[in-house]
Order: sequence, then structure tokens, then C-alpha cells
Amino acid sequence: MTFRIKNLSSKIKHKISPTHVSINNKVVSQNKLSEPKNLQVIKAKLAQNALVELRLGFDEVEFYSRHDIQSLIHVIKDQFLYRLSLDKHSCLKSIKIGWKLPSFAVGPILQQVIPMLLQEPIRITHIQLAMQNTPIPESCLKRIVSWPPLHSLDIRSIRVMRPLAMSERPATAYTSPSSRSSSFSYTHGSTTTGSFNNRDNSSGQFQEFSPHSWKSENIVSIVPHVSLSVKTLKLVDCGLRNHHVYELCKIIGRKMHGLQELSLRHNRDLGDGFGHLLSLPCIKKLDLSLCDLDPHDGIRIARAMEKYLKCGGETTKGNNNHHLQKLTLAGNYRMAETIPDIVRAASCRLVELDCSFCDVQSKIQRQVFSILASTPNCTLKSYSMQGTRINGVNELLACINCNTSLRRLVLDHPRDPFPVPLVTMERIAEAMKSNYSLCTLRIDTYRCEKVWHKMEFWFELNQCGRRILLQSNDEQRTSAWSSILATAVESGDANVIFWLLKHGSSVFAS
Repeated sequence: MTFRIKNLSSKIKHKISPTHVSINNKVVSQNKLSEPKNLQVIKAKLAQNALVELRLGFDEVEFYSRHDIQSLIHVIKDQFLYRLSLDKHSCLKSIKIGWKLPSFAVGPILQQVIPMLLQEPIRITHIQLAMQNTPIPESCLKRIVSWPPLHSLDIRSIRVMRPLAMSERPATAYTSPSSRSSSFSYTHGSTTTGSFNNRDNSSGQFQEFSPHSWKSENIVSIVPHVSLSVKTLKLVDCGLRNHHVYELCKIIGRKMHGLQELSLRHNRDLGDGFGHLLSLPCIKKLDLSLCDLDPHDGIRIARAMEKYLKCGGETTKGNNNHHLQKLTLAGNYRMAETIPDIVRAASCRLVELDCSFCDVQSKIQRQVFSILASTPNCTLKSYSMQGTRINGVNELLACINCNTSLRRLVLDHPRDPFPVPLVTMERIAEAMKSNYSLCTLRIDTYRCEKVWHKMEFWFELNQCGRRILLQSNDEQRTSAWSSILATAVESGDANVIFWLLKHGSSVFAS
């Protein structure tokens, strides 16, 4: 009897075991499938040292749980860094962290993942932190922005948190020495989603929130710690005010001499700090889009350009910035009436000007085109005024006929087109025959394919460089003529080649 029971139990065990194995395998496979696909791709490329850009928190979900974060950390430690020790170089060049990152992932990503990637021989040159008013410790940001090889730093909607000194803390905030540790919470809006410990911890998890231990600082407080190799600095929607602009310009002027591009988009209370910005000696591109600028701000900007930027070949004692080439003012619809003043000041001082979506109406539009047509020694090569209906047709035609500096003119609407009538397009195409400079003209059209085909012929000629036929210096024309013909051959348009040979034969016959 005993033997039969044992035999029966062994048979049952034999039948059950394969089932258990298949169930375990199924659970493992389900765990693999449950991991976000985007995270799987990132981990696979990291393991092979083939990842060029680490992009988290923008499009797809990368983390379902803290386990997913730990799996990424393990891949970096065990596989990526090991492969790096063999290859002696890294393909990783960019880190971008977005606002869709789960709150439980913010701390580990900023405290563990990014610091592990900021070490030699990894050469991260671009870092973007685009959050939703997320508080981050000042010490954590300092460590990230001070990375020496950094060339581009893009910070958006971040609150800098600095721990209060013990003397600054209220008496009710006192804690015992054994449990004394500064912490703060990550919030989205008014909802507390977790907290962050100021002490180093291996888990990277959030700790207890202590609202009396931290104070909020403006993003300008970390600018002195930004790597001196940074050429592009973007501080978007960071709550900058007039006094912040002054401090920022003072820091840039004192130590960031290699900075070439500065963006302060979506900072809505810049005050009268435009003079400080436009007088920076090194900046080539300045972006003040979506800053809710009003007519008074427009006048200040125009006067600051006249005071601090040189006009053409002129140089005066008050001119400080000899490098600014591009100014972007898109989305500032309240300053529409001062757009002509800005265009007039920029027409002989800048190379690119963007006044798109500034609610430019018919009267102002005509003034702008007239200024571009009549300004002597105009330096603008690109002008954008998107989001407006073209009404000043005669003034636009005068601009095309008379302006010799513009290479790019953008007047379309990317979302809600305002089609130009066929008759107007035919007049523009006729005017393009005598324009030797304009290479790109973007206008909303409706069933004007034939007219556009004619205009594209003149655009291709201008791209090849037919304006050289208008020059008086024979030596310069002769030396550049061969390269112009080579460009025409590369275009593959026989009509373009024939036109250049026909009209250039009289000039270069010798």
C-alpha cells in the first residue's frame, strides 16, 4: 500500500513539473513583454555602445515602475560601461529629459543615470531638461550643467531648490540630529508626487518632504556654474524677471565669452532689460519669442538696437555688440504696432529677423515691405512674418524689385493658410525676373502650380549665384564664375545652365 502511494505521488509530481516549468517561462516572457518597447531599444543600444541620444519623457512611456529604472541602471553599469572600457569611445552625444517622465523616475534619472553618463570618455555635448515647473535641488543641477564638454544647454520650466541654512529655518522645522536631512517634494501643479533627499542614497528614491527646509531660487542661480564651453544656452519658461536679466547678462559678460546663442522664450516679465541683452558682446542669436512683449517693449528693443548694434559699416562709441545676427520675436502679438520700428532698426544691423505671429495687419504690413524696399545698404538676408494675410501686394512687389539683400522671405501660415490669388502670384513671378538675390519665398497659394514652376526657375538661378552678373569687380566675378557653373550643373536643370551661359557669355567672353 505504501509503495503504491509513493509511486502515485511520483507520477503526479512528474506530470506537474513540466507544467510548472512552462508557467515560469510564461511569467518570464510576460515580464519581458511588459517592459516598455522604447526602454528595450534604449537598453539594447546602450549595451552595444550604439546609442547617440538618450531621450526620455517625450513621446512614448519608458518606465512603468521603479523596476524599469533599476534595469536601465544595471545595463549602464554592467554592460555599457564595460563596453566603453573596451571601445575607448562613446557614440552618446545628447541627453534629453522631458515632462512626461513619471514622478517616481525623476529622482533616479537626475541623481543616478545622468551622473553615470557624465564621465570620460563619454562626450555629452547637448543636455535638455524640459519639465513642468519641477523642483530640482540646486546641487543636482550644478553637477549636470558644469559638465566640461557641454556645448548646448536647454532648460525649460524648472524650479531650483536650495536648502535653507539652520539659522534660516523656523523653530518648528527643527529635527533631531539622527534624522536631520534636507528634502523636498517633486510636484506637478499643486499635487505632491514624492520627495527628494539631499543625502546621497543608493536607491535614488524620494524621501520625506520637509517644506521648511528648502527655498525656491531662480534658474539664474546656477548660470555661474555652467560649463564655459557652452555655446547655446536656453532658459525657457523659467520665470525670469527684470533683475534676473540684469544678473544673467552680468554673468555672461564676465565669464561666458564663448556663448553665441541665448534663448529666453516664454519668460513673460522681462521688464526693460533689453538693453543689457542687446549689448552683450558675444551673442550672435537672441530669441525673445512668446515673452508677451507690448508696444513699450517694442520701442525699447528698437532703441536698444540703435544704441548697441552697429549699422552697416558705421561704428560709434556706444556700440558694444558687433556680433548679433539673428533676433527672434515670434508670438509677441501685443507689440504689433511697433514692428515697423523694429524692422527699420534691424534692416541695417541684423542678418535675420523673425516677427512671425505678431498679429501684423494690412497697414503695418505695408510699412514693413516699404522699409525693406527703401532701406539703403540693407543687411537683412532672412525675414519671417508668418501668420498674416498678404494685403500689401504693391509694397511686396516693390520689396522684391528693389531689395538686393534678402535671400529668404517667409510669409506663409503653417496651419491656417491664406491663399494668394492667381493674379497676384503672376505679378510676383514677373517681379522675380529682376530679383537676383531671393532664393526662398514662402507664400500660401491655391492651384498656382504653373506659376510656382516658373518662379522656381528664378529661385534656382539665384541659388546658383546669378547676382554675380551685377557686380562691377571683374576679378571677383571671373574667379567665382566656374563655381557658379558647377553649381548649375549639380542642379541638373538644363534651362538654368543655358540661361547662365547665355547671359554670362557677354561678361566672361574673354
